[in-house]
Amino acid sequence: MKNNRISNVLKVFKFVLAIIIELIFIAGFLISCFAVVNTMVSIKYETETGVGCISSITGENLCVIKNLWLGAAVLFLVLSISWVIYAIYKSKRKNVQT
Repeated sequence: MKNNRISNVLKVFKFVLAIIIELIFIAGFLISCFAVVNTMVSIKYETETGVGCISSITGENLCVIKNLWLGAAVLFLVLSISWVIYAIYKSKRKNVQT
């Protein structure tokens, strides 16, 4: 009886942990998308012509920053989708074994 209770607690803990990890990936994706849009606004208003990449305020290359955030957004999106696929695969494999 006690062993069954511990097993149930571990199942709930693993499920909650999987959801928390997925939420972290989704939050990272959303924050990265916001950062891309924010950097694009900076490119529009902080450059001399609106098409350059060097900020007239900070002197930073905003195109590099935008590309880094865009890469982070793609990475979080891929991680999020991979995590869901892995969870589905793991649950299907577990059902086949039992």
